[in-house]
Parts: sequence; C-alpha cells; structure tokens
Amino acid sequence: MTQAVAAIKLKPNWQRIEITEEKPASYRLQLYYKPLGQRDSPIVSRAEATADTKEIAGAVLDELKKEGKNPPKDRINLSVWAQQDAGKGMTGKPLTRPFGRTVYSYKSDRLEYRP
Repeated sequence: MTQAVAAIKLKPNWQRIEITEEKPASYRLQLYYKPLGQRDSPIVSRAEATADTKEIAGAVLDELKKEGKNPPKDRINLSVWAQQDAGKGMTGKPLTRPFGRTVYSYKSDRLEYRP
C-alpha cells in the first residue's frame, strides 16, 4: 500500500498523503492540502476535495485489485479524509479546515463522499 500511495502524483495544492490505518480489510488515508496563511496558499473548495479524495480512493482500490483482493467480497473498508491547516486561532491553537471524506461502500461497490 505504501508504494501505491507514494506513486500517486501530488497535485499543486496537495502537501502530502498519509496512510493512517492499514489492516487486511481496513485502510484510512489522509490528504493534507498546503496550509492557509502562507504565500500562494490554495483556496480549496468542497468540490475539489470531493474529486481529490475520490481520485485517491480509486487509485487505492485499483492497487488492492492488483494485489488480488476483491473489495466487495472481502468487505474492504476504505476512507480518504481531506483537511487543510488554517493558521492559529484566537488562543494560539492550530486551526484545521476539515473537508470530509470519501468512503468505499462494499455493499454498493461504489465511492461515496461524506462531508
């Protein structure tokens, strides 16, 4: 899985993709956009986050199939979350802009975006 994620070409607004959970039937990834508050910081829309997380989830599903897995039959749980660091709040604590996630539903064998 690590190689598959490393092979995903980062888009200009993306900072990195992390695997936060990797079990035989459960995978969770996190897409980090470049932070707000820096020079040339991207303004990310929900539509962009939806498309990006679906693209990453599709690439992961393709890799799982290449490895011989059958996502619906194997009841694979897959989610790709998206977020963006958004500077600091009034108390100095870091702020995060969560966008939601794309999940793979093995029951319907499709990707669904959940804000």
